[in-house]
Amino acid sequence: MQVILADKELMTKTMRRPLKINDITVDPKWITTLETAGNAFTKAYMEAALELLRMQKKQNPLLFLNKSALMVGESFLNAIDEIYVIFADDKDGFQFGTEFTSHGIETNIRIIYTPLRIKYKCWIALIFHLVKRNITILNCATSKISKEQLNTYIGAYAHPIPYIIRQITQDDMMVISPFSIQIESKEVPQVAKIADTCVFLLKLIKSHSMRIKDLTKLSEENIGDIRFKLAADLFSELLAPDRRWRKDAQRRGEETFPFLFSNH
Repeated sequence: MQVILADKELMTKTMRRPLKINDITVDPKWITTLETAGNAFTKAYMEAALELLRMQKKQNPLLFLNKSALMVGESFLNAIDEIYVIFADDKDGFQFGTEFTSHGIETNIRIIYTPLRIKYKCWIALIFHLVKRNITILNCATSKISKEQLNTYIGAYAHPIPYIIRQITQDDMMVISPFSIQIESKEVPQVAKIADTCVFLLKLIKSHSMRIKDLTKLSEENIGDIRFKLAADLFSELLAPDRRWRKDAQRRGEETFPFLFSNH
């Protein structure tokens, strides 16, 4: 808690001037929206949180047991949406552009995590298993989104994914039949408010990438704390103009990582 309070004080002082994450201007209102339970994430919030997660994965490789995993943003699926009709007319001849090749998909990648936004406020975690040829859906909103609806949304991605991977990796022997779809919800914690699916999604991706199966701490009661810690993490890791205070805290033995995925 000491470090969180220190973050809050530093945020208050430095937010007097514009700060940016991935060219997104961040001000006190932006942070307040992020912290408040019941506020849905826009694409900007989700991209910022995923950037934080990618950086933490890079800096702490021993914590992330899925070494061959890649985390991509909503833009990956949006790009598929935009080209799908043209792709469907000429699957073998279609050339995928930089909107696909720029995500860092390489031959060693076996798993791709990505968020899917449905009905504006609902965020669902997708896991593309490139070797198993499977799309796993971690559905934390079964009362809001039915299996039939999810199959309709995800079915459009099951067809182009193998073509995308084959072209990027230049593996002409890769099987290009559609990926299978698996919906997991029984062991997945469920949200009460659809606007909080964004927070559940981030925790689910994090836990899966670390092979953590105990999700009992992910509950509606902890949403406020998780959001607050996410804001503190984003500020301290991506926004803070002066990192010296973090080094001082570490020398004192205080915890500085990771607020977003704390179990408290």
